[in-house]
Amino acid sequence: MSMACPQCKKENPNNINYCWHCGRALSLYARNKNLEKSKKLEEANEKNLTLQKKLLEFQKNKNGITELQETIKSLSNELKTNKEHRDNINNEELTMPLIILSVILVVIIIFVIINFSMS
Repeated sequence: MSMACPQCKKENPNNINYCWHCGRALSLYARNKNLEKSKKLEEANEKNLTLQKKLLEFQKNKNGITELQETIKSLSNELKTNKEHRDNINNEELTMPLIILSVILVVIIIFVIINFSMS
C-alpha cells in the first residue's frame, strides 16, 4: 500500500521518510494513518472471506435440505398411492386367500399329527 504526500498528494511507498516527488518530509501521523487504513482493509478482507465461507456452507446446507424435502415429498406421495390402492381392495378379495390359507394350514396340521402318531 502507498501513502499520499500531504503537500503534492502524490503516492509514495510506505517505507520512505520523504516524498519522492516534492521532497517534503512525510509525517509519522500520515504513516500511522496509512497503517490504520491498511489494517482496516485487511480486517474487512478477512470478514469478507469469513462471510463467503458461511455463504458456501449455507448453500451446501440448503441443497441438503432441498434434497431431504424432495425425498419426504416423494415418500409422502408413495404413501398416499399405497393407501389409495389399499382402500380400493375390497374385503371379498382378501377373504378368499385367507380361507385358502386356513384350509392349507389345517391340512398340514392333520398331516403332521397323523405322521407323528404313526411313528
